[in-house]
Amino acid sequence: MIENFFWDLIGAATIAVLGYCARLLKENRRRLALLGTSITKQKKRIRISAAYLFRIKIDERYLLILGGNIDQYQPVGGVYKFFPSAKIIREELGIERDTKFVEGPKAKDDIRITLPGKNLLKFMNWFDARIGREVDTWREFHEELVASGCLSVQNAIDTFEPEFIKRAPTKVQYKSQMGMDELLVFDIYEVILNEAAEREIRAAMNGDDERRFILVEETDITRECVSVDGVSKNIAGSAKWVISDGR
Repeated sequence: MIENFFWDLIGAATIAVLGYCARLLKENRRRLALLGTSITKQKKRIRISAAYLFRIKIDERYLLILGGNIDQYQPVGGVYKFFPSAKIIREELGIERDTKFVEGPKAKDDIRITLPGKNLLKFMNWFDARIGREVDTWREFHEELVASGCLSVQNAIDTFEPEFIKRAPTKVQYKSQMGMDELLVFDIYEVILNEAAEREIRAAMNGDDERRFILVEETDITRECVSVDGVSKNIAGSAKWVISDGR
């Protein structure tokens, strides 16, 4: 009887350990994938763009804005920025600015970079530590909705309570347009507009002949295109990450 109890105990412990290992593996599989890339592509440079995107819905449709660099509609949001205190880590990891899309003083601290593949995991560990970089999401919300005249400062402040939803499960992939491997990091936040903000945005869209802001269906995002005044317009692939999918 004691022997049976002993083996039952061993069996239960083994199941518990295996279950823990399975959960640990599931939680860290992305890190393991990045580690693998750091090893296999250690001598190649990898492009990284780290951004936050907002899920904003009005009448069960998604609010998108016209991109400034590419003629397509995309979620409200933008790339994170380095703080001056990140100077040392940028030097240690061999980080260089990527200037293929945006140049100039405003973009100099954007986390839109290239670095040696061997430092990919080190960079993501630094990024997730949230030290030496922008973590607040107000800047782009203000720039794209308030500064553009779509939303008043007061209504923006009253309705701006961003909730972190998820980190998009993206992978390192070769991007032919860039001529190199690329990792796109997207943090998804949801902002639930109050009635005053909704009314103001609707009014702004009704008076916007340039169609800088539109509301689209989930199917439009899935197709990556939408008809605007009878003209087919592209929707950024990144928009799929803001679709409500349980989170």
